[in-house]
Amino acid sequence: MRIASVAEALAIVNGIRITRADIEKATKDSVEKLQRQIIDARKRELDLLINSRLLSLEAKRRGMTTTKLIEQEVVAEANGTNRD
Repeated sequence: MRIASVAEALAIVNGIRITRADIEKATKDSVEKLQRQIIDARKRELDLLINSRLLSLEAKRRGMTTTKLIEQEVVAEANGTNRD
């Protein structure tokens, strides 16, 4: 039984075992927060890629660069003539 106890201990400090369960309990909230941040970052990146591709396709359809399309849309919005 001693071998199993030592095997599950990640560290032993002054005879006190530190187990995986101790670490998981101590870091649970941080790990969950980081996992949510990863999911959010992936969603943002997907949105950026979708928007970039849509912008590129629209610019190509209009026969202009994406930069020119953005400029045109910003000016139209500022002038209140944006056609949604």
